[in-house]
Amino acid sequence: MSTLNLHPQRVAIADLETQLHRMQTQSVGVDWGLLDSYETIYYQLKEEKRHLKSLQQKADLAVSSELTIALKFAVAGSILSLKGKNAPFQSPMPAVLVAKFSGSGQAPSLICLTHTNRWHVITANDVVALHGDLPRIATVDHLTVPPELTLKPGCHKSGQEESLVISQQLNAIADRQVLTVSRRDLTAEVQKQREQVMTIEEQLLSHPVHQWSDRVGLCKRRKRITAMEEELHDRQTKLDQYAHRHWHEFQQLIKLLTHFDCLNPQMKPTQLGEVAAAIRGDNELWLGLALASGQLDRLAPHHLASAAAALTTEVSRPDLWTNYHASEEVETALHRLRTLRQQLFQQQRRCQVSLPIWLEYDLIGVVEQWALGIEWSMLCANTSLDEGDLVRILRRTVDFLSQIPHIPHISITLHHSARQAIQLMDRFPVNEIVD
Repeated sequence: MSTLNLHPQRVAIADLETQLHRMQTQSVGVDWGLLDSYETIYYQLKEEKRHLKSLQQKADLAVSSELTIALKFAVAGSILSLKGKNAPFQSPMPAVLVAKFSGSGQAPSLICLTHTNRWHVITANDVVALHGDLPRIATVDHLTVPPELTLKPGCHKSGQEESLVISQQLNAIADRQVLTVSRRDLTAEVQKQREQVMTIEEQLLSHPVHQWSDRVGLCKRRKRITAMEEELHDRQTKLDQYAHRHWHEFQQLIKLLTHFDCLNPQMKPTQLGEVAAAIRGDNELWLGLALASGQLDRLAPHHLASAAAALTTEVSRPDLWTNYHASEEVETALHRLRTLRQQLFQQQRRCQVSLPIWLEYDLIGVVEQWALGIEWSMLCANTSLDEGDLVRILRRTVDFLSQIPHIPHISITLHHSARQAIQLMDRFPVNEIVD
């Protein structure tokens, strides 16, 4: 019955094993090692391409920065090569600088005439080369920009007969000269990385797996098989943990009890073990250790009631208060239990046993006052506890005290004190007798 809740997990594992077996059967004969080496090269190529792109962008930025500075000093008639957002040509277009005007950024916008006799308004970012080694075309000094041309980057307009002569001059220069472009591709670092990419591309193309027509499907299947194997292992591990959880918890409890000499080597309870076995509570071992320690033996009945409350009361709210404090005798006895409590804390952590080890000081004064005979109304007036919580604390204390006379191997004095404490506390509303 305790493992019925594990049935859905077992069904899921069986389904997963069936799917995994089917996929593995479909993959019989596949050289996964060869596929792994292909994927390694593939991802290496992907990374090298990413690095190349980064270097290209870096080189572009450097070239663009240099050109921007140079264009500030360029004069009308300078020969340029254009290609960019506002000059969307397939290849760098020869052009001549005609005029500049203040743009939206720090660099000026440029008015250029291309060798195809078209006017273009561009920015410095659209210039891929400034050919300072070529003589300027001086005739642009007498060229007038057509008033119909909108002075906004990206705008363009066909030239007239006046500008045709200059565009023809530009054509002649372009035919005679090789208009080199200082681009990212020509930097040593970029070129070296490009060669690296080409080398790895050749390795990938010559790899046997590259000839497999279903390599993409096989890669996906391999990933799916790996994911299913991981899921299956995870489910089986959890199922094993859940199935053996109770046995593991039992073993850890045995380990804890053995450490505190509650069990002998034959796994029979010792006297201390019989003390703990006779108790009902949140942590019977802690209560048994406290009672068997002898620290509570000499407490008066009303003090024993207070100490019993300290061992069994949980305070979950920090804002609770009472005007009654624990007496010095009780605090001394509880203080002597601290070392024992710390040892139990340490061993419970080592054994992975999660049981509370209560030792409450703040509210136990109300229990002592009740045992001393204070009126109910007066008791309630001196604490922030509501009547229901107060009754529960007192009854829980009485329940623990009522067990003490029946616990073997502890002080007879403790038996007598517990009986007297019960008599002191067992009155309305704790005993539920209605007048």
